[in-house]
Amino acid sequence: MHLIWIGVLLLILSIFIKKNKFLYLAQILFMVLVAANNNMNADYVNYLNGYRYMFNYHGLISEPIFWLLARTSNIIGLDFLGYRYLFFGIAFILLGYVIWKLAEFPNIILGFYFLYPFSMDVIQMRSLMANALVLFAILKLQNYINSKNIRDIIISIVLVAVATGFHFFAAASAIMYLALISEKTFKRYLPRFLALGIVVLLALAAFGSRINAKLTELGIIEKVASYQEGDSKIGGYLLSVLILRVMFIMICWLAMHVPSADDGFEGKDTLRSNNQFQFRCICLLSLYVFLEVFVSMEIERISRVTLILGYILMTNTKLITERNNHRIIKCFIYAFVIGYFYIMYFRHFAESSNWFEYAFKPIFENNLLN
Repeated sequence: MHLIWIGVLLLILSIFIKKNKFLYLAQILFMVLVAANNNMNADYVNYLNGYRYMFNYHGLISEPIFWLLARTSNIIGLDFLGYRYLFFGIAFILLGYVIWKLAEFPNIILGFYFLYPFSMDVIQMRSLMANALVLFAILKLQNYINSKNIRDIIISIVLVAVATGFHFFAAASAIMYLALISEKTFKRYLPRFLALGIVVLLALAAFGSRINAKLTELGIIEKVASYQEGDSKIGGYLLSVLILRVMFIMICWLAMHVPSADDGFEGKDTLRSNNQFQFRCICLLSLYVFLEVFVSMEIERISRVTLILGYILMTNTKLITERNNHRIIKCFIYAFVIGYFYIMYFRHFAESSNWFEYAFKPIFENNLLN
């Protein structure tokens, strides 16, 4: 368990040292070491058997690039531990590079990431690599907005295709290309998007039990049941997920409207444009919350991309430094809303999946570094 305390120490340091290359590299190295040396988690045996018996692996067609990386590692003689070092090394270096480019304060973003969803990404290896590649594609799209270089669009398409080769759900991220539309056009449709979310919330609150009964009759409810203990209740589970998602979008919107004392800092227009683009990506990718139950719970994993983007968007906001009571009140409300959201967010996952006991702790307890 001493590994957790090292992680906590790095998290605390990241709060006070928000952008430092040496600390950043230490954070990435720590996560690679912890992830690679974890020797038991919910999916560990499945990945171990898949690596040992590659010819029987069913993902050759559905996830060919993941299969190719594993097969190549197998051929050159890497054992499973060596393969995990290679895999997590590539994934976390890629993730770290993207965060460093997107974030004003990258150290604290990795600190937040360590809290969640680091443990889930260690368990679900394919999702980690796919999400890192999708985030890289978002970085390239953001570069396109700033430079209008068509090469960035082409590279982003290739990255999404490669991500899909690691996990099929990454194909769903193609919706983020709609974020290239103008801010004015997007704002025109955002109220309709939020109104739709509110209507769905009210409908689920009013008719949740009937929807639950109908989905049970159709067999769709089993998709949720596999991810929950006990009886599944669409009116409760999906309602709570939707509330959290709507809250998250509102917080990200609020983040872009927190007043800044330094309105004339260099690069302000570019930062604002980047924030707006990231916000559009968050809104568009959040649409998939409506499909989690009706299509596949695998789509939930795309929400980790929006969470990392949310971390970046919130910390990129230039908070005030001058004494101004009106602005201080606004920032206090902003901080309170963020704190309340994350308490509710972690409570939701902790209660629905016993996340801390079955996902977070085993990563550190079952580790060769202990």
